[in-house]
Amino acid sequence: MPRLDVIAASHRVFDTLLDVRFLWRATGTWLILETIVGWSTLALGRSGFSGGASVVIALSAYVVQAVGLTACAVNVHRFVLLAEQPTPLRAGWIEWRYLRRGLWVSLPTIFLLAAATIIVIFPFPILSDLLGSWKRAIAEPLWSFAHILALLGYEVSIGLLILPFFLSLPAVAIGNVGFTMTDGIEAISGNFLRLLTLFLIAVAFPTTIVEFVTGGVESGLPISAAQPSFMESAILVPLETARQISFTVIWAAMLSYAHAGFIGRDEEFASRAIQ
Repeated sequence: MPRLDVIAASHRVFDTLLDVRFLWRATGTWLILETIVGWSTLALGRSGFSGGASVVIALSAYVVQAVGLTACAVNVHRFVLLAEQPTPLRAGWIEWRYLRRGLWVSLPTIFLLAAATIIVIFPFPILSDLLGSWKRAIAEPLWSFAHILALLGYEVSIGLLILPFFLSLPAVAIGNVGFTMTDGIEAISGNFLRLLTLFLIAVAFPTTIVEFVTGGVESGLPISAAQPSFMESAILVPLETARQISFTVIWAAMLSYAHAGFIGRDEEFASRAIQ
């Protein structure tokens, strides 16, 4: 069974994440569009809309955000696996299939959140204590050891739970809709620990950096915590949008190179990614 070269894959992921020109072409248009949508939603929300109108506005904004993040991920996958230049604004059948598969493979995460909710409502002594300790640690300052350790524990849990299922997403992005979650699990047979290591290096580490940077910027802004004004809230919209897009691009890059290493779609990389 070929083994994934974690160092080679990590290096290629970071090369992609540092390619500013590519990142702007792949995500820039959506960053601007989703920021405008966020500002519009914020303005309409403060205009006194209530009831059904507010629900429609919130739902529309959520759909735009979901489609935008999906399009950014597809751009990354196709750039890595097909050497295709990113399309600034895309939302076709590939994106809708990708979004549907993404919702499907996210079910384990939903179950995890549901389990955490049940633990909160119906406490189990040991699990409740662990969850309470994690919540207290994550509430610590960003640079504290407790916060970093809690964040790392969260990342490892997510990696263990969903990584095998998410490997089918790059296949959908390049048109191979017949590649199922089961195929993804079979592809990483004997390589799961290497894939988890790649995840920790190429996803957990950069997303933690993004979280620290955006959190530091947010905490440094002169914003009233009690009741922020419209302008104060508007400042946070592009920051949160950039954070979500960054997370999406990081995940997509890691999954793309993992897929290239396991499946061998990118022949140049696959020849160096397995040993």
